[in-house]
Amino acid sequence: MNRLTLSLVVFMLAYFSTLQAQVIRQSEKLSTRLIKALSEHPQSQHKVLILLKDHVDMAAMDEIFYQKQASLYERTYTVITTLKARAAATQPPILAMLAGSMGVNQGATRAYWITNLIGAHVPTNVVDALSMREDIESIDLDVEVMLEPFHKGSPATRSVGGHEIGLEAIHAPFMWGLGYTGNGKIVMSIDTGGDPTHPAIDNQYHGNYFPAAQCWFDPGGGSTVANDCDTHGTHTIGTMVGLDANTADTIGVAFGATWIGSPGICAAGDRIGAFQWSIDPDANPNTIDDMPVSINNSWYDPDVTDECSASNAYKLALDACEAAGIAVVFSAGNAGPNANTITMPKNISTSLVNVFSVGNINANNASLPIAGSSSRGPSNCGGTGSFLIKPEVSAPGTDVRSCVPGGAYDFYTGTSMAAPHAAGAIALLKEAFPLLTGTQIKLALYYSATDLGAVGEDNDYGMGIIDLEGAYNYLVNQGNVAVVPNNNNNASLSNLQNVNSLVCGTSISPSFTFGNNGTLPISSATIKYTVSGGAINSQPWTGSLAVGANTTVTLNAITVTAGPQNIHIWAENPNGQPDAAFVDNHIFYNFNVSNQQPVSTTGANVCISGSATITATPSGQSTIVWYSTPTGGTPLDSGNTYTTPVLATTTTYYADNIETANTGILDNTQGTGSNHTSDIRYQVLDVYKPFTLNEVTIYSNQAGNRTIQIRDNAGTVLNQVVVNVPMGEQRVTLNLAIPVGMGLQLGISGLSEMYRTSSGTNYPYTVPNVVSITGSNGGSDYYYYFYDWLISWGNPCGRAATVVNVNPNGLNVNAVASNTNVDLFVSGNVDFTGTGTNVNTWSWNFGDGTSSTLQNPSHVYTNVGAYNVMVNALDNNNCSDTDTILIQVSNTNSISSQLGIGTVQIQPNPHTNRFDLQFNLNGKHQAEIQLFDPTGREIISIPTNMYYQESISFDTSPYTSGIYFIKVTFEEGVWTQKIVKE
Repeated sequence: MNRLTLSLVVFMLAYFSTLQAQVIRQSEKLSTRLIKALSEHPQSQHKVLILLKDHVDMAAMDEIFYQKQASLYERTYTVITTLKARAAATQPPILAMLAGSMGVNQGATRAYWITNLIGAHVPTNVVDALSMREDIESIDLDVEVMLEPFHKGSPATRSVGGHEIGLEAIHAPFMWGLGYTGNGKIVMSIDTGGDPTHPAIDNQYHGNYFPAAQCWFDPGGGSTVANDCDTHGTHTIGTMVGLDANTADTIGVAFGATWIGSPGICAAGDRIGAFQWSIDPDANPNTIDDMPVSINNSWYDPDVTDECSASNAYKLALDACEAAGIAVVFSAGNAGPNANTITMPKNISTSLVNVFSVGNINANNASLPIAGSSSRGPSNCGGTGSFLIKPEVSAPGTDVRSCVPGGAYDFYTGTSMAAPHAAGAIALLKEAFPLLTGTQIKLALYYSATDLGAVGEDNDYGMGIIDLEGAYNYLVNQGNVAVVPNNNNNASLSNLQNVNSLVCGTSISPSFTFGNNGTLPISSATIKYTVSGGAINSQPWTGSLAVGANTTVTLNAITVTAGPQNIHIWAENPNGQPDAAFVDNHIFYNFNVSNQQPVSTTGANVCISGSATITATPSGQSTIVWYSTPTGGTPLDSGNTYTTPVLATTTTYYADNIETANTGILDNTQGTGSNHTSDIRYQVLDVYKPFTLNEVTIYSNQAGNRTIQIRDNAGTVLNQVVVNVPMGEQRVTLNLAIPVGMGLQLGISGLSEMYRTSSGTNYPYTVPNVVSITGSNGGSDYYYYFYDWLISWGNPCGRAATVVNVNPNGLNVNAVASNTNVDLFVSGNVDFTGTGTNVNTWSWNFGDGTSSTLQNPSHVYTNVGAYNVMVNALDNNNCSDTDTILIQVSNTNSISSQLGIGTVQIQPNPHTNRFDLQFNLNGKHQAEIQLFDPTGREIISIPTNMYYQESISFDTSPYTSGIYFIKVTFEEGVWTQKIVKE
């Protein structure tokens, strides 16, 4: 190759390389923030929203609807079918392009018909290619919208039996007095979600009565039942519809309405998708009773660049909702007090109320001042007159008390608290005027607002504070006829009792308060109930319940099975008629059943200063752990048996059935991930039984202490441990106690620098009936920090008690003798008696080589002496006790002690016809023996000489029975003794 040819080749390579380096795109179609993202991260995927040029002019269609006085059904059906048809006709080419392009996340593509919009995760080169298409109008970066900042107060107690001052300020009691509570109307929250178990909004959750899919829209797919990733959404829902029926604590404007929602402010939130879903929650364009009458929004898009464009995706979505008859309400923002601080996209003002933004006034102050933080107009989108002024109206938003997850209440401040007052007010007015559109209701609130601040509409208060009484009268004066609420037959249920959050056993017998909220006495009704969506059971009620009265009803015993359960109880057909209200005749309650009984144990009886071996039988694949306390405490031992120490008193021990399991992602090889430094991310878990998180695997890029916390769903720390985490992969012992709760948060306080998984997750990770790791607050793709959980849990119904009985006083044995000084001359017989407690075996030793096993033996002594009698008693456990008695045996038939010459014995005495005198003397002695009768008359006299041992017999047969006396006279003295003839 010559030099010229080589130069040409080099030139051509450089030329084509330059061409390849040139970016071919139509930048005017890209939003500023998307261009910035492409420049800063050219090799990354980008989450984008692709808006097609061909979209329906909903504002124009809405005007046609008003001109022809279209019904709400016609509006909804036409909006849905028209938008769906346009999307179906125009989106396929772009969807096909995305499906065939390298680097596109095929599972993340979403097609919207509400704005003819497509969401996708695409690489930079695909963004460029899309920008060159003629059928695409614009491409924007799909960012997470932000929660309007708000101020939290201190937890508050309930104002039982009352209602909040903000409800008074907007004259909600006026509508209640007319019988309007929002009955049959639906409000929607696009926020952080909502806690459907809170007693202030549980009955009002629409998902209790209708399929979950048409009551809760989670774009991330992480949940099918409402939940709150923060606390904000629950608080705003409470202001719209809150009422705790058990305490009559009214925090909501339209407490008879129900709520649906979408966690649009949480990670992976989808506000466009939520607006689309709101128009047709049941996916049937022929129905309208599934739609909300109002949608409350307390979020903002921090850097949207085409907010004021006629083809802005937000405006197109809002126009569609308004054309379908829904009233959309926004908080104005909390960036005040300066002008032009209305947060985006609330500056849109193509009609008086199409973006109905609400400012924050302080209803706790009689002058109703505007909050300093409340955002001010004018609109950044320009316009003239009222189209330039923002906000549209104001409502109470300072120190507003409402519910927060976990059954608590709190005071929050912000326009986020003001907007739900307006959304709830719309529900009350829609109950009275059900044929009006959301726009017409908002106009009534707009024109009837009470002027505050500068005279007339201004950029602080807008038209002023909303006034429900004024709005109602405004609509009546416009020629609208209010629907009279039918409240004749209205049963109410409240105050569920006899069912705990943890049921130990196999049945429940709930009782509740059955009340009459109607205008007619109730004489009959049908009480129905179902457990966890199972068979519907009925229990009739008859009686006489006056208006405003209540009574207690107890259901028959209901069999329940182990695991998470819920019970739904409701009343039907009071007085044989349909119930006039919808919400107040229902009770919903979630509980967990543990049929796991305490482990079977065997106690013991021991002697004082003895020890015992006690046993327990484990349940399933578990381990018995022994404790000295019914709860808490340090384990004494593990295993099926336990040998106690030496015991001095009766002692109770406790056996727990400890089970273990592993859950969560096994390690960091699943999916992709990276080190993460944010401590605001956490795992979300539902806990049905308390357990201990014993160990986890952690991958740390930085050594040091970490504070591991378990928090409730409101973010309050319930428990925490500090552990030292070395660098790299480590198995870490936590032993962190986790309580029962829904939506608990497991996270780290402080800098983490630890590995998280960002793809390939497969929620939920579940140990049945114990815990379910349902997701994270980073979205369904993310899993944070804690791998391969080792958990353990005991019997949720408590430890089994095992009693070791110890009698500190033995058997309390006592031996009693009928005579302890025995005279053999009279009788050698002694009767013994044994007394004691729980004695099973008796053993007597009489001290003369003889014994007995009788409890009460008799014994005859024959020899003079001192005898130690001992009785030993045993119980069934061979515990023993001993007692002793000293028996002194003598013989008064003796002259040895009297005269010192020997002894004389009479045998037998008593006698019948003969007795003997036996002499045992120390030598020869002369004696005279005389026998006297009882009168002292001598009947026998015998002089004799006595030599050592001699025996003399006497025949008494001639004499009668009775007492006689014998007298022996020696030189040394006289010995006498009584003789008895029988």
